[in-house]
Amino acid sequence: MSQINRYIDNQRAYVAKKKAQPLIGFTNAQGEQASWEDIAVKFTDSDNRAQNIFFCNLNRKRPKVGTRFTDKDRLAPETHDLLFTYTLDILKENISIDPKRNKITAARLFLCHLNENIATATLERIQSTINLMTCKTNLTFFINWLHQHKMLAKSCQP
Repeated sequence: MSQINRYIDNQRAYVAKKKAQPLIGFTNAQGEQASWEDIAVKFTDSDNRAQNIFFCNLNRKRPKVGTRFTDKDRLAPETHDLLFTYTLDILKENISIDPKRNKITAARLFLCHLNENIATATLERIQSTINLMTCKTNLTFFINWLHQHKMLAKSCQP
């Protein structure tokens, strides 16, 4: 039996809205137009600054663009879509590349360690996952983004 969770519904609705937009400036590892299914993408902004972004799990310690990813390296589809959506919003911010990369990486590592949809995780589980992480500084941005888009209960304040 499926359960009703408005936060997951909000995630899916926001992801669907983002998927309807073209992925401008994104290429995959082969240099072709990127798709939502790609594990590694390169984003090049209007100033021609490039940034590599990974949507892989923790199977690879330090993923690089040349890494040959397999389906075993893939995030769960819902997690992948949520992270890609977050990435699109972060890339629009008027900040330099390093803070963008750090925010995206922190969110990816957190989601990998959590290993379930954050909307169904308990506050205790979320907090214990955060406590396991060595670099949690930029995670606040992800949690705030989830709250802003009603993808996580406001009462969930790790």
